[in-house]
Amino acid sequence: MKATAVVTGASGGLGAALTAKLLQDGWTVIAGVRSPEKAKNLLALSAAHESLFIVKTDLVQDADRKHLVEVAQEKGHLALLINNAGMALGNAL
Repeated sequence: MKATAVVTGASGGLGAALTAKLLQDGWTVIAGVRSPEKAKNLLALSAAHESLFIVKTDLVQDADRKHLVEVAQEKGHLALLINNAGMALGNAL
């Protein structure tokens, strides 16, 4: 059985890069994204990798968090969680 990872904030930047690397290394990846329709890079990856599961996940929403956990449980043993989701507030850091 492949190792399973959950990556939140997977639609761009670091989350997308980590998702691609994990897939390349043979992991099953559950990619949590707020707007799946905007995650074009992940949609392209999913065409090439049967082990990528894109899950609409707004971590502020209880139902979305629960659904992400349910999908992870269905895929087997969760070996890695990358909690990369973030929110820009519009202010300089």
